[in-house]
Amino acid sequence: MPALAKAFNIIRTAPAFSGVNGQIDHRLGPLTNSGVKINEAGALRVAAIWIANTVLADEIASLVLKIVRKDDQTRTQIQPPELAALWSENPNPDQTRFGIEATETMSMTLWGASYTMLGWTRANALDVRWPINPSHVTLERLSADGGILLKSPGQGELFNRVGERPEFAYVPMYTLPGELTPVSPVRMAAELAGLSLAYEETAARLMGRGLSPSVVVTTGEPVEQAAAEQLSSRLERLHG
Repeated sequence: MPALAKAFNIIRTAPAFSGVNGQIDHRLGPLTNSGVKINEAGALRVAAIWIANTVLADEIASLVLKIVRKDDQTRTQIQPPELAALWSENPNPDQTRFGIEATETMSMTLWGASYTMLGWTRANALDVRWPINPSHVTLERLSADGGILLKSPGQGELFNRVGERPEFAYVPMYTLPGELTPVSPVRMAAELAGLSLAYEETAARLMGRGLSPSVVVTTGEPVEQAAAEQLSSRLERLHG
C-alpha cells in the first residue's frame, strides 16, 4: 500500500482560468502571453481604452438626473432635501455631480463595479457621497441577514444590512453566478490590452535607439542593374 500511494502526486495546485491556456485570471492582475502584466489603472495607457472609457464617462455624466415620485396616475419630479447628495450639484466637497457620475462610470467600465460611501446625518438625511477606490475593495456576504460587508483600505469596513440605511452604494456591471466580486472588463480583454502595451513599449524602445526603416521598391517591368542603383541612390538622397 505505501508504494501504491506514492503513485499519486499533485503536480499543479493552481486553478485553471479562462483563455486558451487558462492564462486569464479575472481575480488577479494577469500576466498576459505578451509578457505584460495588466491591471485596470495600467490599461488606461492604451489609447483605445482611454478614449472608450472617457467617452462613456462623459456621456453618462452629461445625462439629466431626475428623481420621480410616481403612482398609478401621475409622475412628479421631486428634489427631497433628505436625499440632497443624489441630486445636488455638489455631492461632496471635492466633486460636482458631473464629476462623481463620471468617476463612478469609469469605475464600472474598468473594474466592473462602482462603490460609493454614503454619508448620513443624525436626522437620517443623505448629505454626502464619496467614491471609493475600487482597486482593493473586497465584498463579503453577511450570513446572518443576507447583507453585504465592504472592506476598503481607505474607508475601513462598511455594512449594508437588510432593513437599515445603507452605508455604501454598490453597482456591479457583470457578476458570475454566486459571486459578489464583479468581472472586470479590462481583465476579460487582458490579452488585447497586453498586446497593445507590448507593441507601444517595443516601438518606444526602437525609436529611442534611433529607427532607420528599410524600403523595398518593386516594379512591374524588368529594370537594368545600373538603373536600379541610380533610382536607389536618388531615393536615399531624398528620404534617407
